[in-house]
Amino acid sequence: MGGRRRFASFTRSGGYSDLSDRIAQVTHPTLILWGKADDVLGTADATRWQRAISGSQLIWIEAAGHVPHFDQPQVVANHLLSFMQHINR
Repeated sequence: MGGRRRFASFTRSGGYSDLSDRIAQVTHPTLILWGKADDVLGTADATRWQRAISGSQLIWIEAAGHVPHFDQPQVVANHLLSFMQHINR
């Protein structure tokens, strides 16, 4: 299935809405990296997920859209490394 068809299928399915009842069950350390300019999903889910996942950390990635690890790979890598070092103490 091509990328456009997958995206259309995802959109028709309601996106992440099927996770809304389960997202609060996440108990592991969670880092949410979200592109500040996400024009695919928008930004509302990022703050919703942060509120729902106890102890989660949300970091907005500046100058990044829906795929922040492509738009700002070094910034994302730095945040991931810092997060992993923090939780492995």
